[in-house]
Amino acid sequence: MADVAEDIVDELVAHLKEPPAAPPLLYKYLSPERIDVLQNANIRYTQLYGTNDVFEIRRTFETMYGQKMKKAVRATTASINIEEEMVKAIAEAQNMSLRNARRWLKQNRNDPRIRSVEENAPTLMANFLDNFLPKTFGNQDFIMHILNNFAKKTAALSVSEQPHSPSMWAHYAANWTGYVISFDTADGSLTPSPENGSRFFPISYRNDMINEFFDDPIGALFSKQTDWANEREWRKIIRREQADRIIATQPDDVLLNKFDRSAVERVIVGHRADPDFVDALRAELQAYPKARLYRTQISQADGTVSEIAI
Repeated sequence: MADVAEDIVDELVAHLKEPPAAPPLLYKYLSPERIDVLQNANIRYTQLYGTNDVFEIRRTFETMYGQKMKKAVRATTASINIEEEMVKAIAEAQNMSLRNARRWLKQNRNDPRIRSVEENAPTLMANFLDNFLPKTFGNQDFIMHILNNFAKKTAALSVSEQPHSPSMWAHYAANWTGYVISFDTADGSLTPSPENGSRFFPISYRNDMINEFFDDPIGALFSKQTDWANEREWRKIIRREQADRIIATQPDDVLLNKFDRSAVERVIVGHRADPDFVDALRAELQAYPKARLYRTQISQADGTVSEIAI
């Protein structure tokens, strides 16, 4: 089962369907202690077991083998040439060429064992499609094994659509004393590639399960419970081996990836930030060709957050 699950995870990571286009700008909230992100142009990709959501890895779909997958599998198996598959099996078992295996099959066509395989193949295939696959791919332990393997193999950069969320400023930016980086999602260092990982995916917020994985693959893999919906999160995924640097720590390793300094559109510092920290940010931004520094501005009159250049 482990090998099957690993193969499935590899396919999921490699062939996720096209997500919606990411917003032009996405935002990362950070505490003052994380000024190293700007100093080093490195940002952490968090392994999914290490996020602040204890239900990050949870079952989000009833089965992997619903009508969509069933239709795709049947279309694939309908094109299988039983005789050619037998030739391949004979060639492998007898360590012979495909040409010799075809000749052997032709000479032994009346062998009861060969006739039995040919006669029983349709029944075995039907049993595989109608019994084995639904039971295996609908099994809760199997589904959780796949999700756990996905979590072990991948890490995520979590960002938000919004730079002015009071709850996120309080929770992730040390009660308005930290800062927010505005990333240009079209920058080459953040676009999908074998080195940079995936494109950005939106998080789906739901408490219920979808029926079949392929009803909404992105939502099945990238979802959180509705309590988190205010964060309006997007994620960029890398495999563990794509990290530029891995720092061994407990309980989870720290995975770091570089970004180009041109990817930073602006930096917003909280209005409660220490003046020395503001000066430190201003100094770091000298190395960032496009970035300007802004400060949050709070309106008690209408409960809004805005920015002013500083």
